[in-house]
Amino acid sequence: MKASEIITKQLFNLIRETQIKTLIKRDYGFFVVSSVYTMDSGFETMIFPADENGKIISFHEYYCKHYEHYEEMRKNHEYLVSQWEWEETK
Repeated sequence: MKASEIITKQLFNLIRETQIKTLIKRDYGFFVVSSVYTMDSGFETMIFPADENGKIISFHEYYCKHYEHYEEMRKNHEYLVSQWEWEETK
């Protein structure tokens, strides 16, 4: 296996292993909080509108933030989910 193939495989493993996605429900719709490693931006978290199954319906992001470290991204992901999600009013 060539060195470039090894690096590519390792990069794709990093992307897959660090990906966090959470579907949240607001009283006006569903959203996905998506935290991933991207090759161009590094670690980032974005929030997109979604359907009730978690499928992103538009790539117009409601939020975007970049990080230097995975742990920063993970902590902010958890914080955003806690701030964005709430039960519907009855």
